[in-house]
Amino acid sequence: MNKLEPADLRLLRRLLMNPGMRQSDLAKDLQVSRPMVNQTWHKLVRTNHLRVKSSVDYGKVGMSLVFGWAQASETSDQLKAFCAWLDSNTQVTLASRSVMTSGTNAAVYFEAVTSLGRDPPFPARFIDWSNDRTSDFGLRYDVAAEVSNHLNMGLFDGRQWTLDEGFRFEVSTGAMKDYADVLPAMNSLKLSKPSACTVENLAVLSVLEDSYHASVREVTEYMSRLSLRCPPERTLRRRLDSIRSKMTLPYVFLSDIGLIHKAVLCVDSSSQESPLSRMLHIQAGTLPKARVVSGRSLSVLSIELPSLWNWLALSSSLIQITKSSAKTLTFIAQESATRKTLEKALLRMTGKQSLA
Repeated sequence: MNKLEPADLRLLRRLLMNPGMRQSDLAKDLQVSRPMVNQTWHKLVRTNHLRVKSSVDYGKVGMSLVFGWAQASETSDQLKAFCAWLDSNTQVTLASRSVMTSGTNAAVYFEAVTSLGRDPPFPARFIDWSNDRTSDFGLRYDVAAEVSNHLNMGLFDGRQWTLDEGFRFEVSTGAMKDYADVLPAMNSLKLSKPSACTVENLAVLSVLEDSYHASVREVTEYMSRLSLRCPPERTLRRRLDSIRSKMTLPYVFLSDIGLIHKAVLCVDSSSQESPLSRMLHIQAGTLPKARVVSGRSLSVLSIELPSLWNWLALSSSLIQITKSSAKTLTFIAQESATRKTLEKALLRMTGKQSLA
């Protein structure tokens, strides 16, 4: 872990209030010089990989985010086959396997981006296995309707995290159940229904996905590597500004800050109406670092946590929140790398094996 100084925390906490701020605006708000902000920023890039990334409205570029989980016994050949398929499929952007679950089974959480008009990207055999009552393999999936990313630096003093193992999260979530529909969900992006899109707009969005403040030059170079025709600079600048404002939502990415464990809460509320997904989007901001994906019937909360934490207490609190309204599964997940989402789709569309 790289320790953070007071100046680092001050900049990050202000940036988290409005991730779309540029360095010049940060300098004004913090009442410091632009070179000082720039120096602190570049230090955080070197030591903690600071980036302002984008949550993407996949529907605006003709795609859907499919997410879900599979579970079975630890020795299940069917679960092993499903995990192998996740690893090999180019549409799958995330696969997090369990180390320990709240039950006796093993589990894997996944996300995949599918093109306009495509069915969920699973071979029929996996769905057949899940519907087979003689099999212990279970597969649940949904199309995402809302995504949010959260980072709470108020719980971090630069050296250690303050975490209450879920008690405060449980109490505050229980207290606001009746108000979930009217409370704002910060850092949350609602996803549109898929509609047609040009490959050029998809390329622009692919750059913004990894860098919210990407420049015209960066987009031009990226399109050239894909052998795409690049519009005039003025046209591209207008398109870049339009796509940034209409199809993305910025969030702060930071690593090497002592969050070395990952826990996943999977919620199935398909049996009845439940405000639970809305509450998760709202309350995830009270955790150190979290991501929430929700659809019509499923919701998943992924949490990154420090080394000294009580898994049993947190798992119990998370299950307690949902026990009366939904089926849940919680598990500690292995570290998993997220693949670039839109870049894979662009390579498929342009027929390239990799960027030039």
